[in-house]
Amino acid sequence: MTPRPITPYPRFPRAIALLAGVAAAVLVACAPAAPDRSGPSGPSGPSSSASAASDQQQRLDAQLREAAWADDVETAADLIARGADVNAKDDTQQSAYLIATSEGHLELLRLTLAHGAVVDDKDSWNGTGLIRAAERGHGYVVGELLRAGIDRDHVNRIGYQAIHEAVIFGEDTESYATTVRALIAGGVELDRPSGGEGWTPREMAEQRGLEGLRAILEHALRPGAVGSGRRPARRRPRGRCGCRSRRAAGGGRGRGAGFRAAHPADARGAGRPRRGGLGAGRDGRRPRHPGRAGAHGARERASSRARGDRGGPRRVSRRAAPSRGAAAGGGRGLTGSPSNGAGRRWADPRRHPPSR
Repeated sequence: MTPRPITPYPRFPRAIALLAGVAAAVLVACAPAAPDRSGPSGPSGPSSSASAASDQQQRLDAQLREAAWADDVETAADLIARGADVNAKDDTQQSAYLIATSEGHLELLRLTLAHGAVVDDKDSWNGTGLIRAAERGHGYVVGELLRAGIDRDHVNRIGYQAIHEAVIFGEDTESYATTVRALIAGGVELDRPSGGEGWTPREMAEQRGLEGLRAILEHALRPGAVGSGRRPARRRPRGRCGCRSRRAAGGGRGRGAGFRAAHPADARGAGRPRRGGLGAGRDGRRPRHPGRAGAHGARERASSRARGDRGGPRRVSRRAAPSRGAAAGGGRGLTGSPSNGAGRRWADPRRHPPSR
């Protein structure tokens, strides 16, 4: 009789699986609890707080740029007070400050400059606000930027300075003429050729047929003109007597400006302080030419002495005692001159009659 093979107990594998599940449950129950990382800021932690603050800042900056395009100064001031950045740029490299320069918004420009605008900031063409304003012909904005200390000779990506932009994109209008004059007065370079054409600003105006701008640039390039780099020779104006004294020129310079100039024929007037300031006469009310009190007055006094008279009315010291005739209201005093009865004697009684 052949024996039957021994087969395993059919529930043994199920028992093993049950034991393994119980062991896993025990291990999970005995494991330490994970720490709570939610914190006081919420379930997402500090990173989500920083992200929310960044989104808020971006919204403020975008609203400020929109206010700049609309030239809404009040809204822009409110946004800046709430923390908007005047130098924040969008994808096209436009900021509130650069928008104010290109659009000619003068009050908005002053607002951005007062709140930390980077005056030499660049746009996508590597151009400054001065180049942008000159291109559009905003002369007053150009002047404000020059006063703020912007780089006046910066060259953009295509080789143009601000003066090139004002001429190549400009017209013979009053706004562009004001812009070119402001740039010249600010001391920009007038003889540097452009990057592409190789033209100076004057040649550029001539090639475009802008006679008004060409005339302004030609006048500025003359020796001694503003912006040419050469100072004109200073000459004092001539007076009536042909001299070039400081009094004829309307006053001097330096420490002696408040004193009368020493005219060659008026030695008495040298070094005397002038009560009326520069250009005032002896009475402090009207200007006085050195020839009248100097050479011409000296000749008149010399001729009067030659005739024997006293040369016009002259005051005599009050210390002289009046004579009997003077006390009576007439006659001659001790010095032989008519008296007016008040202790003042004059050489001409017709001009100063004695008081009665």
